[in-house]
Amino acid sequence: MGAWHSVTRVTALAVAVGVAAAATASAQSYPDRPVRVIAGYPAGGGGDALVRYYAAQLEKATGQKFLVENKVGANGKIATDTVLMAKPDGYTLLIHGTAAVVGNTVLMKNPGYDAFDLQPVATLAQSVFVLSVGPESKAGSVKELVANLKAADGKMKYGSATSVTLVASAKFLVDTGTKAEIVRYKGTVDAAREMVANQIDFLFADATFALAQAKQGRMKILAVTASERLATAPDVPTMTEAGVPYVFTPKWAAWMPKGTPDAMVQKIAGLLRDIAKTDATKAFLLDAACTPLLSDSVAAATDVVKGDLALWRKTAADAKIEPQG
Repeated sequence: MGAWHSVTRVTALAVAVGVAAAATASAQSYPDRPVRVIAGYPAGGGGDALVRYYAAQLEKATGQKFLVENKVGANGKIATDTVLMAKPDGYTLLIHGTAAVVGNTVLMKNPGYDAFDLQPVATLAQSVFVLSVGPESKAGSVKELVANLKAADGKMKYGSATSVTLVASAKFLVDTGTKAEIVRYKGTVDAAREMVANQIDFLFADATFALAQAKQGRMKILAVTASERLATAPDVPTMTEAGVPYVFTPKWAAWMPKGTPDAMVQKIAGLLRDIAKTDATKAFLLDAACTPLLSDSVAAATDVVKGDLALWRKTAADAKIEPQG
């Protein structure tokens, strides 16, 4: 009987060792076929360019194809749903702003998923936004805009085309103790056009778009939302320098389907960390008005997503933003 148990234990141990060895070998050869990279942005836009940059860098690092698929719509929900329904086999990757995963669970009534139904892999970057006003606006600084908002007592208007700009604006109003009426637009270009026509009074927009508009005299930039000035716009103060303690830097991250083997998650995470450290990536992000956001582990990336979720929930609660749809 004792001999039988010994044989059984030896057999079980051999199986366990074999499985572990197979998993290690699989991770070492992974990826051995093309990987789908899901992007929730239209082809040719700024978000798409960022996704394609990281996909190209992963191709260089692995020698395997990382094929970008654009799944556009519903503030990134279609892209997120695509990855949620994918097999957790290591061959589907989502690269997106956290608004698609975190923001939708806060701002949608029935998003159909929880913020952690996907596996965070790595953080990639932080976007920088700017607070802007029309070229004919009487506000020449953040302090002047806040004073005008307080005097108007809710009669001024701001534009928003995305969940990110909605939360950026709501946080600004809460932090400054002011009120304003939201005007929703299909795109930031539409909102900017309306601001030139004096139909709205201020607009939060991504820095790359806003700087181009400012060069054409189509808007005035009052401040950037990062904790430091942009190297590409060194004369523009931060919000804090402008007199309003405020930082808002939407995050970019990578996710995989929940249940993806840990060895595969860890391998992609390590590759993305290595990519983030390169001079090429730093230069690319600088041109995109972003800053690197390097997570030193999968757990650290998960903590960043948790922090983002807490920020979105608090801002939505403080600003009394009702979930839509």
